[in-house]
Amino acid sequence: MTEAESVTKIVKPSASTNSPFLFQDLGVDILRKIIGHVFVLEGLGEQFMWPFYRQGMLAGYIRVGKGDEAVNDNVNLQLLRVNKLFRATGSQVFYGGRTFVFDDPILCSWWTTHIGTMNFSNIRSLTVRIDSGFPPVYLDIRSAIDLTFEEEWFGFFCWLKDRHQLDAIHIELCGWLNIHVIRVKRNPSTSPAELETEEKAEILHWRRKLQGKISKLRGLQYASIADNQNSTLTPTECDELCALMTQSRDTLPKSPDRRNMPLSEVLAQVRLNNQQHGAGNIMSVQEEVEQQEEERRRSRFMLAEEGRRKRDLEATQGSGGGEQEAPR
Repeated sequence: MTEAESVTKIVKPSASTNSPFLFQDLGVDILRKIIGHVFVLEGLGEQFMWPFYRQGMLAGYIRVGKGDEAVNDNVNLQLLRVNKLFRATGSQVFYGGRTFVFDDPILCSWWTTHIGTMNFSNIRSLTVRIDSGFPPVYLDIRSAIDLTFEEEWFGFFCWLKDRHQLDAIHIELCGWLNIHVIRVKRNPSTSPAELETEEKAEILHWRRKLQGKISKLRGLQYASIADNQNSTLTPTECDELCALMTQSRDTLPKSPDRRNMPLSEVLAQVRLNNQQHGAGNIMSVQEEVEQQEEERRRSRFMLAEEGRRKRDLEATQGSGGGEQEAPR
């Protein structure tokens, strides 16, 4: 055997070294670490994420076709498109290892549905900052689509209740002032003024419905609620709501078999229920607000009467003292 033949035999690769390397052969933990490291290199290592609209969409409050175009795009998740294994593992790493923060109910509803069912089911931590009152629009030109922030968030929590796989949620009630001290401009030429009775009742009505819907969340390991103004919920009430949300999910009994109703009958039944319950609740809240306003007017009247009596008494005492000093 020549020297060249011996060298050739030594460097000749074996059949085992030619076999391709498959990521499927890696353990799940190793693959999660690799994908997590790639996310860090892509600048996605932060614990808190503030999602926004897709690049090119009109973001913010939009009226008559005007809005702020989203210049930046959301995070680059091209890694999840390599194959099904990368998609499943990468979704768990990215969506399950971060806290997503929202302060816009419309954006929150859009993004949570836009990412898809599988990605949303991997989200484990959520923070929402719930504002109060009406959107930034003059009340004189407010339309049917200009819902209160409470009503917008109520719709999101209705959707979230039976779909979430969250472990933790943090809710901040931002700007939940007493409805009687809220001041809003009705048009550009006027100064901020107190809300009308119907507007106060609308805010109070949706605040209570939102609190009721939040109290029905179940299956969380950790929950916290913070009222920044301390005017709506006391610390004890916040703790009670958190205790409800950390209970196990409710097991509902099997619904009885019902005949398939035509769509017209379903809509008629829904319309009747709304008339009986929805309108009645709003009217009861409006009556409550009117009673509060009457009590405030009565208290102001009593204070004014007391002040007038004090002024009359001081004036009487002053005139009496002047008459006594005159003979001197």
